[in-house]
Order: sequence, then structure tokens, then C-alpha cells
Amino acid sequence: MKRIVSGVVAVLLILTVSGAVQAEEGAGGTEVTVGVKAWYNNWKREAASVGSETSSYTMLIGPTIEAEFPNHVFVEGSYMMAASDYKFSEGDNTTRKFDRTDLDLAVGYMFTHHVGLFAGYRDSRFKEKETSVKESVTGPLAGIRASAPLDEALSLYGKLTYLFTTLKSSEEGMGSEKAPGWVAEVGARYAFTKQLAGSLGYKFEKTETKESEIKDTFTGLTLDVMYTF
Repeated sequence: MKRIVSGVVAVLLILTVSGAVQAEEGAGGTEVTVGVKAWYNNWKREAASVGSETSSYTMLIGPTIEAEFPNHVFVEGSYMMAASDYKFSEGDNTTRKFDRTDLDLAVGYMFTHHVGLFAGYRDSRFKEKETSVKESVTGPLAGIRASAPLDEALSLYGKLTYLFTTLKSSEEGMGSEKAPGWVAEVGARYAFTKQLAGSLGYKFEKTETKESEIKDTFTGLTLDVMYTF
């Protein structure tokens, strides 16, 4: 229920902001793009104490918004929820299940029409269903994004983000520790019309703690559908 409420709030926020900016679009030249993003990925956790384990694939999906202003500044945000749980199969025929939500916010500057830098904040949360143990990966982020048009409709894109994040866990004896990492995404975007576009890509995400030596890696395909006002 909490996931549903959070998702509805995020969608309403996107619609409210996009409507307000669209009303001022003629005067300021601001462009607003809203969409839905999906990431089909799995989770590999490597820990010095227990070894390595890999989950089943699941889908993260949710709304996105981006506003580009005439002064080359842009803001963007996304909220993604797991459509199903990450599942880790144990040797004794038991399965551990994890829920996940991601919130990403950023503001940046486009130095050219195709290259820009940005900084923001990441809030990624996990909950194990059987034990109710909660983990979060939160903190600042910074990165670069770029695109390369191939023709009037098709273009390539790439995004590289460094995470200055901290891993916190409610599990007894865990506490919190720094867990920096990287997120990389590359793909192709196709404009069906001036307003409607879609993209297909591949996303890699990794964080690593130094003290407990926990490495979390997420990889998989992304799919976006976007509409520009």
C-alpha cells in the first residue's frame, strides 16, 4: 500500500509541475518532458562474510520528469518502485525476498546542446520481506550526460554518475558506513514525433563498502517512453 501511495503522489507532483510550466512555456521557452521509465535488472551481492549470491530479475518502474530552461539549466527527477521482489534462493529451499524503491533528484547545466554536468541526491531503499530488515543507500551524486544525433529522429545517449552514498542497515551489528559507487547507462533514443519519444538502453549500478566489504551490483535493460510539452 505504501508503494502505491508514494507512486500516486509522485505522478500527481509530475502532472502539477508539468502543467504549471506548460502554462508559462510561451513566455519563457521552457521545455518539460514527462515519462515512464522501466529497468529490468537483477541484484548481485558479494560480501566477505557470506560470499556471493545473485537474485532473480525484477522490474523497477515509475514516473520521470525533466525541465530544461532557456539559461541552459535543467532539473530532473524520477521515482521507481519494484513491480515484484528481488528473490534470492537459499540451499535449504527457502527464498529471501526484497522490495526496493528509488528516488533520484538532480540539477545541471548544459555546456552544449549535447553535453551537460549535474549534481543531486539519491535515496534507494530496500526491505527484506521475511525479517523486515531495512537498508538504505543515500547521499549526494554528480555526473555527466551526453547525446549524439545520428539523424533527425535517432540519437545515442550516455550518462555516467558517481555516488557519494552511505549504506545504512537496521540489521543488528550493521549500522552505517560509506558505500560510494557508479551508475552508467547507455542506449538509443528514437523520436516518433516532435513530442513523443522512446529509448532502449542498458544500465549498470554498483556500490561498495570499505569496512564490511559488501559489493552490490545491479545490471539490466532500460525502457523509457517520454512526452515533451
